[in-house]
Amino acid sequence: MEPEQGAIKLRVLDGKGGKDRILFMAPGLYEEILDYSEKHSSERIGVVFRTTKGKHVKDAYIRKMMRQKAIKAGIEKIITFHSLRHTALTRLYEKTKDIRLVQEVAGHSDISTTQIYTHISGANIRDAMVYL
Repeated sequence: MEPEQGAIKLRVLDGKGGKDRILFMAPGLYEEILDYSEKHSSERIGVVFRTTKGKHVKDAYIRKMMRQKAIKAGIEKIITFHSLRHTALTRLYEKTKDIRLVQEVAGHSDISTTQIYTHISGANIRDAMVYL
């Protein structure tokens, strides 16, 4: 699966687990983030999202905001950064059926870590029945 035509290739240095990662971003989104960052400049390099006072947004604030939005949307399950990541990687696997691609996107060094995204749903079983 190729990235979107003209996608911007970004290199994330020293991410989770001290790993470097490559990611792709739609050009329009990249431009919007650059514009936003320039308009809301800060002494802290690399910080895109800030409070109204220009300070770095803390993880706890984002978690609280995610919870409030989930409640407003009628979602009772606790939504975390990890659950969003898990959902995105699961959807990527469902769409591509390419476990190596998911492993690369997730940044896992061991394929067994990636295999948690291959769980089988009722829909998977129903769709597989057409082959029998």
